[in-house]
Amino acid sequence: MTEGQVRAEILVVGAGPGGAATASRLAQAGHDVLLVDRAEFPRDKTCGDGLTPRCVDALAQMGALGAVMAAGAKKVTGVRMVGPRGETVSLDFADFLPGRPPYGLVLERHTLDDVLRQHAVRAGACYLSNVKIETFTLAGDRITAAHGTSNGAPLTFHPDAVVLATGASNRLVKHLGLMKKMPATVRAVRGYYQGLVDPDPVFDFYFHDYLMPGYGWIFPLAGGRANVGVGVWSGWWAQLLNPKPPLPRLLDRFVQEQSADGGSPGWQPLGPTKGYPIRTDFPSHRIAGENWLLVGESAGLVNPATGEGIDLAVESGLLAADTLSRSLKQSKWRGGAYQRRVWLRFAPQFSGTRVFATIVINPILMDYTIWQMSHHRFLTRATMRLALGYAPPWLTLHPLFLLQFFLPLPTPF
Repeated sequence: MTEGQVRAEILVVGAGPGGAATASRLAQAGHDVLLVDRAEFPRDKTCGDGLTPRCVDALAQMGALGAVMAAGAKKVTGVRMVGPRGETVSLDFADFLPGRPPYGLVLERHTLDDVLRQHAVRAGACYLSNVKIETFTLAGDRITAAHGTSNGAPLTFHPDAVVLATGASNRLVKHLGLMKKMPATVRAVRGYYQGLVDPDPVFDFYFHDYLMPGYGWIFPLAGGRANVGVGVWSGWWAQLLNPKPPLPRLLDRFVQEQSADGGSPGWQPLGPTKGYPIRTDFPSHRIAGENWLLVGESAGLVNPATGEGIDLAVESGLLAADTLSRSLKQSKWRGGAYQRRVWLRFAPQFSGTRVFATIVINPILMDYTIWQMSHHRFLTRATMRLALGYAPPWLTLHPLFLLQFFLPLPTPF
């Protein structure tokens, strides 16, 4: 290795949950892994901070759940949804997700991402911060070198394989020629607040008219704090209902209304609010090449119904690591196998939840859907499993699902 030149078997770009999951699994398998990130950890990451039961499952598979719990994650036991005209349903994970973790978690990404990065380092991955990868040298569809800077100094990496886990940043994805135009996104803004009066240990979702098609959320943290935000879908349907909504003002209105409803004289903000786009466009482009793979939001893997992507980032990272490990040990590239495995696991979920969210999350049907869920156990269980990706989209064609969704009367099941 000469000055400014780094040799690595596997270069993982991005040390968020997807990159950390990939790096830790590969290091555990005995590979030479270099994990790089343009930030210095711990660093803030704009997010809702909610970890679903599926994410709890994924963190356990990664081997990092114990460390996440020890870092102060707050348990939540269910979901509460409030419709545009106040129709409400409360759901316990233990009742509707049998065989799955009966809880979710809330932990600031500032803490979570650093815990997962440290987990990868303990597993044997090397880590470099303040590294910005700017371009690749390509030989056909193969990455032969990655060029960037480290603390302002030029640096070139020569890896055998590359994993992109760069989240919503699409500059390197475009550099590979994968994204011809900007995809439709969920636009979100969130802030941290204190002064909540005994927030319940649940994920709260509010589907107010002025947020459609979208919702507001309140995710409780320790010490009377909460992550509070709003998210709004982009695309023609969103523009028709609520063209170009000013998200910071929507969040201000949401916070004022919810703090008044909670009997509090007002929530105090803890720092500035921050906005961010969320890519939910999987499968819109290739996610594997001759010696490279994409994981997490780089591949558009964010749940189109909930906006949650940490679970999918970790899951796809573990899949990428398993594929890479077999490829390198057998000297036979299996990028196509990775793309098929990811497609088979996630494409049905995305098609189903995308259609279901488009139909239901609007001022006309949302209260009706919540009311039906409060009266029909099978419908509620099926909807929960669909939203979290535990059930295929064709479950909506089950006779009992159709009966309970369209029948305006309670049933005993």
